[in-house]
Amino acid sequence: MIPCNVVVRETPSGTMIEAQDPALLTEVISGGLQELADELSALMRSMMDEIAAKGH
Repeated sequence: MIPCNVVVRETPSGTMIEAQDPALLTEVISGGLQELADELSALMRSMMDEIAAKGH
């Protein structure tokens, strides 16, 4: 299982959303997970782009 952590927090300047890139974990673990990590990374980037577009 590859964790896809997302943190949402309130700051003085507004809401901040941070997400861990699943692809970074493939540098530490192995076992044929690169393809899955790449797919999850693309999905996370897409989600973050959508959130950023709606915030402006």
